[in-house]
Amino acid sequence: MPQSMLFGRRSYGVAFFRGQWGNPDELFASFKAGDLLAHHDHYDVGTFTIQRGGNLVPQTGYYGSYFDEHRLGYQVQTVSANSLLVLAPGEFSEYLAGNPKRWRWLSGGQRVISPTGFNCCSLEHFRKQLRNGPHLERAEIVSWESQPNLFDYVAADITAAYNSTVYCEHGNEPKVSLVTRQFLYLRSEEVFVIYDRVETTNPRFVPKFVLHSLSNPLTDHEELIVGDSDNGILETSDKVATSGDGDGKLRTQVVLPEKARILKIGGPDYAFYVEYDGDQEDGFDGKNLTEGIRERGDGERLDQWRIEVEPDPVQRSTRYLIVLQPELAGNSRPVSVGRVQSNPEVDCVRVGRATVAFARRDEAVRELQVGHRDSSDLLLLLDAVPGISYNVGDLRVEASKEGVLTVHNPPVGSIAIKAD
Repeated sequence: MPQSMLFGRRSYGVAFFRGQWGNPDELFASFKAGDLLAHHDHYDVGTFTIQRGGNLVPQTGYYGSYFDEHRLGYQVQTVSANSLLVLAPGEFSEYLAGNPKRWRWLSGGQRVISPTGFNCCSLEHFRKQLRNGPHLERAEIVSWESQPNLFDYVAADITAAYNSTVYCEHGNEPKVSLVTRQFLYLRSEEVFVIYDRVETTNPRFVPKFVLHSLSNPLTDHEELIVGDSDNGILETSDKVATSGDGDGKLRTQVVLPEKARILKIGGPDYAFYVEYDGDQEDGFDGKNLTEGIRERGDGERLDQWRIEVEPDPVQRSTRYLIVLQPELAGNSRPVSVGRVQSNPEVDCVRVGRATVAFARRDEAVRELQVGHRDSSDLLLLLDAVPGISYNVGDLRVEASKEGVLTVHNPPVGSIAIKAD
């Protein structure tokens, strides 16, 4: 049976990654980056989930009452997912404002188009609305490659999902000009590597990498901002956090930004907290959206948490490089992670026995100098020119049609990589 598969590359845009079929503790992950196709779709393009021994990286929230604040302001919005927020003061949605309770805020996330209804009658009608009217276009999967027992990789441009220079809902201003996400599962290391590019249009707008958990992420150092240590908003200087669920454990390591502000938000009174006005400069004066949850009997587990990573100081150009290691509790085997010196235009990281390079700009890399390393089993350049050959030291290697350069047992030490 296949261990990974992508469904609807130019429409649905959902990929699944599996471990050993039939193993109750197998690793199972998903990734989503498609256009708006259904009434009950959520505004969570770029999100991913990971399960192993438990629900380690979940999408949080409850369905709740249809028109109440929890569903409209949290559960269907980007803040409930493992995606990217960009806080823009005053950002709103007229589609949301039309509901009876008149919740209109985007909670820092993506454009909300059809929170309480979806008028799309046919495939032809859908195509007409893709780049007109509500603009159902949200994402493009630009690369998909899977090499059995080695790695699975998907890359997406999700700029159009936001109020952006691609399209912006009337009354708002574009808040981003570029948002991309690259999602790599290194099967040899059983580790996920996520690389994001975010370009905002205003230095006041705050980008955030969001990661959810069903337990309080443990860090060595933290400072209380609001509430208390098990129920509130905290800030940590640690780049490593651990969380868990059931028999599973997740180790999260922030490699980029080098200087980051990391918030931990959760507990019964903060699990569904949103900074709905998009402005953190006036303090954490948002709201915990619980209205409508218990009405449907779904309120047993409110102790949900999330990590938010933002650059410090905030800047218009941000790169995130996050490494996630899911494992079974009691089988701890931390994989070593560290940056590798390379060209200024490239971010390169060593993950166990693999070395992975990403282009800082949204364009292919033709030349790269990888700094000194010990021996490794694998080197990946994930932004190569599709289909052309590269000279890697004394080796000659061809990039795939998806723009992935795979080098097995690369030379030890500093390596020059150049397109032929």
